[in-house]
Amino acid sequence: MEDLPEATNQVPEADGCSHLARHPGRHAFEVQTQEYPGQETVTWWVVWDGPERPDSAGYEIVPLNSCGAEPEGGVDGLDVCPLPAEHLGEHPWR
Repeated sequence: MEDLPEATNQVPEADGCSHLARHPGRHAFEVQTQEYPGQETVTWWVVWDGPERPDSAGYEIVPLNSCGAEPEGGVDGLDVCPLPAEHLGEHPWR
């Protein structure tokens, strides 16, 4: 993932789901972003079913749209919601 063209992040260690703890449904965490000049940003996520951390075989790496919601009045360290579009639960600044 670090070798993707226009990649912007170091690929993180699998750190568990970015959503609310112990939620139902699929889990996800962001692993890479590609920023192409003059085009939409592509955000890659590891997604899986089951336990809160992915195992060695039961996951996919897929591009998902980002939520993009902006906190009213600003929040230290967050310009936009870092979760995928249509994520479960509230935004992380609530």
